[in-house]
Amino acid sequence: DHIVEIWSVQVPRYTRILREFADHDLRLQVVEMLVALADADEVISSPETNVIRQITNALGLTQRDYNAIQQSYRDHLTVLKQTR
Repeated sequence: DHIVEIWSVQVPRYTRILREFADHDLRLQVVEMLVALADADEVISSPETNVIRQITNALGLTQRDYNAIQQSYRDHLTVLKQTR
């Protein structure tokens, strides 16, 4: 029931606070934890990837930052499995 509120209000609020008060390394750790959480079932779906990329951007991190983090989870990304 609260998905829309969480995504449209809470995520921007939290990322803004983290962007303002957390250093680059801490923001990278947040994204790494999100990727690890998405990988808990050993599959990272396209919707999970899209959300994490949006959060990465909202945290002021780059696509290169995201790519470096996802590299260790590469075998579990469904997007890559579809292209093989």
